[in-house]
Amino acid sequence: MAGSMLPGQGGHVLLSGHLDTVFRKLEGLKVGDEITFSTPYGDFIYEATEFKIVEANDETVAVPTDYETLTLTTCYPFNFIGDAPQRYIVYTKLKTNPLDGV
Repeated sequence: MAGSMLPGQGGHVLLSGHLDTVFRKLEGLKVGDEITFSTPYGDFIYEATEFKIVEANDETVAVPTDYETLTLTTCYPFNFIGDAPQRYIVYTKLKTNPLDGV
């Protein structure tokens, strides 16, 4: 997403994906589950902390942060066919940064 940071840059990493791809698995996440974001410079591990459903035009999830976090978004409802009216948001906190100590 525009304005998103990359893992390791210490800000808000925003990633959106289609529900009919790997983001289908977001439906089964629970608070405390780990999400691994693999990059050429290592695996960043985030922990799911909160879930939210917002309207499709809601831009409040795309806010800068002064700490590293990953936010994932996909269409909602999960079984909707066509242009879904809402978005499913997964909020996380960073647990493991492979660049720490580098």
